[in-house]
Amino acid sequence: MADMVSFAKAQLDQSGLAQEIGKALRATVFSSGMNIAPRRVQVIADQMTERFFAFRNDGNEQAALDYGQTLADEGLGVPSVLVMTEQIRQAAYAAAGSEAALLKAAAGFCNRVIEGFIRQHESGLLQQQERAHRAYLAALDSGSVFPRRAEPLA
Repeated sequence: MADMVSFAKAQLDQSGLAQEIGKALRATVFSSGMNIAPRRVQVIADQMTERFFAFRNDGNEQAALDYGQTLADEGLGVPSVLVMTEQIRQAAYAAAGSEAALLKAAAGFCNRVIEGFIRQHESGLLQQQERAHRAYLAALDSGSVFPRRAEPLA
């Protein structure tokens, strides 16, 4: 069994995977509302790949969750995160052969990254809504949204 896992690990090329993730991510730069500089695309792809390979070795789900949150904080959109995780899943599927451990690692990593991203993205949306609500209430109090009626002249 250990030989099978080593064989599967040898078949999954880290630099090749990073390049594929970078290509997929570049395809979403303008269409997904990403708020990152295009020159950061390959850096993010390299980081995603490094995080996946670390997860394969240690299975640290919290680190994957945290990384998903980091992706949201960096301004990546949903389509970008989905294409990156899909590249990892596809590469694992192609390299795994009959070895399920690689597929399980890819699924676990991708699911935790997406979960962390969604949690952070939701948190950001809630914060925006709270700021907008406070601004609306302040505008109501100042009378700038709905002007107060003028008192009738007597």
